[in-house]
Amino acid sequence: MQALTADQKVQPTALIALHDQTRNAIRGFAVMVEKAEPSFQGTVHQFLSLHKRQAETLLQLLQLQGQNVDRDGTLMGAVNEVVVSVRAFFDEIDADTLQQIRNGEDHILKAFDAAIAEQGGATADQLRALRAELTQLLATV
Repeated sequence: MQALTADQKVQPTALIALHDQTRNAIRGFAVMVEKAEPSFQGTVHQFLSLHKRQAETLLQLLQLQGQNVDRDGTLMGAVNEVVVSVRAFFDEIDADTLQQIRNGEDHILKAFDAAIAEQGGATADQLRALRAELTQLLATV
């Protein structure tokens, strides 16, 4: 099997997808912070802060690999904003929302798994640490 040249490098598609999903989550949580009941704002803010910090780390990992990615995520981020706004119009954003949050975070955990499998080495170790942070937050809320 022949080694890849610089022009033939494999694109880190799973890592890019993880970054996009994280950015999409940020957009949803940003709206949720504004609309959440006061007793639930702290929980939502924890998720928002974690995802913001992790998105920056993921961006740095991608830049180290020579990738220039969109900092805004995908169209799904806009969908997240709309869904949260509509839900807030008809229902309260409070602890009852936690199951929907967990379901959304499951998608991000799966994206972490794919990126870890794709990356390997030191980058995979960093991704495992980020994934553990998210898992820990989910366990405490």
